[in-house]
Amino acid sequence: MGMMNALHRLEGRRSATTNKLAKVLQATGLSNIFNPSFECWKSFWYIAFRAIASEGGAIRSYVLIYEETGQQTRLIDLTERYALDGISSVADPKLFRFNDELWLTFNTGWHPIRNDIYIARLAPELGAPSKCIYFGRQAIEKNWAFYARGNSLYAIYALHNGSSVLQAENFFSSTREVEFTPVGKVLERSNGGSYSIGTQLAWNGDKAFLIAHRKIHCLGRRLYLGRLVKVGFEDNDVHTEIGGDYLLHSFKALLGSRTKHNKNLLSCTYFSGLRMTADGMQVGYGINDVDFALALMGRKEIW
Repeated sequence: MGMMNALHRLEGRRSATTNKLAKVLQATGLSNIFNPSFECWKSFWYIAFRAIASEGGAIRSYVLIYEETGQQTRLIDLTERYALDGISSVADPKLFRFNDELWLTFNTGWHPIRNDIYIARLAPELGAPSKCIYFGRQAIEKNWAFYARGNSLYAIYALHNGSSVLQAENFFSSTREVEFTPVGKVLERSNGGSYSIGTQLAWNGDKAFLIAHRKIHCLGRRLYLGRLVKVGFEDNDVHTEIGGDYLLHSFKALLGSRTKHNKNLLSCTYFSGLRMTADGMQVGYGINDVDFALALMGRKEIW
């Protein structure tokens, strides 16, 4: 499919739930909210996101927890919390489920030499972060797609054909480091080109979806376009298939703000959250430097 054959714009596709989530985030009083990732766990909504605490302040990471009736709300400053563990930067927080628990993954942002990826339990209670160790990794990492099989934790390291499927070896030990080893391969069926992992997995029975990003370079800067990826599992291997349409939230987000926090970005198009519902998929936009937004993709639009 050519690059411009299908651009699927999601602007304005709100549901009652996505409207509620947006209002709760706006009520925090934080500015420049972006990269929302969200899950509902035992009648509580958990929303991980990034924002600026005050005018001219630094970008920080947060988790907002609220009960569905809206009567209880708690805001956790993840940047402040994990500074106690010696972590100076918390970037790209995303939520995933591991058995009957809710977990958080994040990276430590850009670093001139090397950054790190962490995971931490979020619910039923917030746990200490564990560094993810994989000796075949790149110096700078963004997202791995984590999932459970039985009592074991796995991760899709990258989406290109032949990439590694990883398994955590010492996940239940008391160490603050979790070592991952390759146990399978990613088998990419659609030959869709080069994509990076955007959201964590959203499950529909024994199959899953995520939104990946196609990186386009222009004038020394990057532009992201989202695309839905269907994920299947066979033994330790993972089968991926790229969906038809390119996804964007709005043309405003595609162009981005004139003033950008990240000078390397041409656009502000980024997908950060994905959750399967009876009506379709709830999608979270990380519209850096423009605005955050949430939308509902109907089931007929998914594939």
